[in-house]
Amino acid sequence: MSDVVVVVGPKAIVGRGPVNFDAATIALESVDDVLALVDDRVVSVDDLWRDVLGSAVDGPCEDVALICPSWWGSSRIARVVAAARHWCDAVVVHLRSEVLAAATVVELGPELVVVHADGRRTVITRGSHSADVVDAVVACVGGLAEVTVDVPSGTTLLGANLARALRLRGVEVTMEDDRTLADAVRGSPGSETDTAGRWRPTPRA
Repeated sequence: MSDVVVVVGPKAIVGRGPVNFDAATIALESVDDVLALVDDRVVSVDDLWRDVLGSAVDGPCEDVALICPSWWGSSRIARVVAAARHWCDAVVVHLRSEVLAAATVVELGPELVVVHADGRRTVITRGSHSADVVDAVVACVGGLAEVTVDVPSGTTLLGANLARALRLRGVEVTMEDDRTLADAVRGSPGSETDTAGRWRPTPRA
């Protein structure tokens, strides 16, 4: 259980402290890189993440829960965990789809949409036309009675369009966002990291 929860990505970093929007954007865009350009200065991406998460947790704390996109790879998670450990002794990682713990989750992102259903994960690349993405998702979940749509910051319009299309087809849609995921994580067990910064997702119902 942790009172300090930080939503990390895909387009925003939100915690209990104020986070510089530009710094967070650069950190997310350069999460796979070694160096980044901030205010015409070349900085270490690890140092940038350390500073951004320091702002998000609002200084040193005993523990923090991080909510990360489900499609992020282990190297991204490890970088974020290492940055958080500069400020907190215990770091817990929650993947967005696991927090929701629903049978079918459509997880929206700035460049892709991930459909979690029947134990499988289907990735749909976002193109220039949102209507094409909506049609692809509708086809992917066709025949299902209930769908949970995860709408992170920055994907609100696509989320609204998708929910409308699904409801027109008689699907019961539940909408979730950064705030509801953070509320769900508070008081919930998660995935504790060990001293090496590795992480193990805890199975959820």
